[in-house]
Amino acid sequence: MYKIKEIKEVEGKFWVSFYKNPLYPDGKGGQLGDRGKINGIPIIEVRQSDKEIWAVLKQDPKCRECEIELDEKRREDIAIQHTSQHILSACFIEITGIPTLSFHMGEEYSTIDLDIKDISDEKIEMTLEMANNIIRKCLPVREKLVTYDEAKHFPLRKKLSPKLHPTDTIRLIEIPGLDLAACSGFHVENTGKIGTILIIKKERVKGGLTRIYFISGHRADRYALNLIHIVQNLSSIFKVPYQKLPEKGEKLLKELKEEKTEIAKIGTILAEKIAQDLPQKKVKKYTIKYYEGEEYVVVPLAKISHEEDLLVLKTKDRFILVSQILSIKELVTKLKEKYPEIKGGAGKTQGNIVGELSLEEAIEALTHIIENL
Repeated sequence: MYKIKEIKEVEGKFWVSFYKNPLYPDGKGGQLGDRGKINGIPIIEVRQSDKEIWAVLKQDPKCRECEIELDEKRREDIAIQHTSQHILSACFIEITGIPTLSFHMGEEYSTIDLDIKDISDEKIEMTLEMANNIIRKCLPVREKLVTYDEAKHFPLRKKLSPKLHPTDTIRLIEIPGLDLAACSGFHVENTGKIGTILIIKKERVKGGLTRIYFISGHRADRYALNLIHIVQNLSSIFKVPYQKLPEKGEKLLKELKEEKTEIAKIGTILAEKIAQDLPQKKVKKYTIKYYEGEEYVVVPLAKISHEEDLLVLKTKDRFILVSQILSIKELVTKLKEKYPEIKGGAGKTQGNIVGELSLEEAIEALTHIIENL
């Protein structure tokens, strides 16, 4: 049982702190926080504020002592992802000399930001191979508690904060022969428990960094199985071996691009014909012309020079309004006042809006707006 220190209500949720709090907060050291239940009430998140750790609940536990049921499977997953980060970061240094500047763990994947603008696929593959070889060696993952003064004499992968006091206790995590780093998060006791690491993506990010996305343990197993099923399905749909899927995809994209070009040409020809005899309506001194049809006709129709004062075009998903005389921006603003659910915007001469309106409703509303200008 854990004795409650304080309960406070924040924006309809209940924050609970304990005298001996066993919960790990979200975001600390880039790691996910604990989940579980407090007296059967699910923990939404664990927050750290003003050096106090709070369990955030939807209900008031209405007691002074509670049972805390931790989600141990989640903790195991966090330990696997976190230890994987230590191994990956150390291996990137070994293979490329590139340090990790930041780490973030998510519910689906984790990321590290490397201090380099770009990195070759070959270097990534070499790093990943080294990392998984380390895992297969089943090396111990050890914990050391030292003072700040003592820690300064260790060959740490990342420098300690100079704000620490000389007598502060520092927790070091060591993978013998590979990595030694200060860390307060969860870790496995043996690298073999990780299973495997997969790097699933890289991308450039602000600051001249490269972000590496990775997963490991059960996450990697699920990802690999899903990928296999997807590839098998695609192979079956396109009736080619999986090795030829990229070639098949490129061929289909080329054919689609060619078809779109042809459809656009046909759409332009049809638009020119349709423009000669559009239905119209006179409102005061203005002429409204309108048309409802397919996107490939409506888009070129909007670009053709017309004599009408207002052109209203509708496709299945949107309206296009065009005018060289009336302010489309003003018309769209007034339409939104009448139909608040309408989305979209407009400039002075053209606008695009999306809404559950029929062409008839739109014409009627625009007629009323123009009559009251």
